[in-house]
Amino acid sequence: MSQVKIWRRLDYWLKNAPVVPMTDDWKALHISDPHIEDGDKADDFKKNYPLFMNTIREYLARQYKICIEGDWQDRWKQPDEIKILSAYPDLFELVESERKKGNIFQIRGNHDDVLPYKQAVKFVHQGTGKTILCVHGHQGDWCNDQDSWIGKSFVRYIWAPSQRLLGLPDPTTATPDNPKKHNLTRDAFHKWANQERKIDLELVWGHTHVYGDVGRSHNCGSWVGPGGEGVIVEQGGLQIKAERFL
Repeated sequence: MSQVKIWRRLDYWLKNAPVVPMTDDWKALHISDPHIEDGDKADDFKKNYPLFMNTIREYLARQYKICIEGDWQDRWKQPDEIKILSAYPDLFELVESERKKGNIFQIRGNHDDVLPYKQAVKFVHQGTGKTILCVHGHQGDWCNDQDSWIGKSFVRYIWAPSQRLLGLPDPTTATPDNPKKHNLTRDAFHKWANQERKIDLELVWGHTHVYGDVGRSHNCGSWVGPGGEGVIVEQGGLQIKAERFL
């Protein structure tokens, strides 16, 4: 993985991501990395489920759109989708219903790359040209993006069992548990988003599990560990800020 490879992938998705039109009153909640598993002791999402469910319901009731930016299910650690769906039936029923109504958008991350979602989406204001590019954040990382089968195999068969027994960190991750990859990913995304460009561009992403704003780069954080984070978009993209819900 290198900054150049990350930038090339972001350039590709800026050009090729499907477009969703924004209006002046557009408002949306962007969240990432629930990593939903099967409810067992190794399910990192389990303790945050009540807050996650309440947050989704609250923002839908307030007429916000919701964009889930990847790693919705952790299919690397738990490949059996039936077990995942059975652990949180109310949540999956709500999200699927609202997705069909056009109120929820989902894009693919590295841990849920088997799901039938786009890898990026681009929200564009038809009047101002304001553009919000949404990706998961694994773009350009060979073991998570183009050759994700390598990272998936390692996590499923080596790291997940080790995590349950010994608590070992995952070397494929871009979270702070893996500082070198975390710092490279974070810096590359922030620099790319804040380059001078002809369009009014904002980048919203996740993957590193650390939320915050750096200029036009906005990270959604995660819903595992401390969790409970996201990015709020309002006024047709004129106001964008990262936020915690705990």
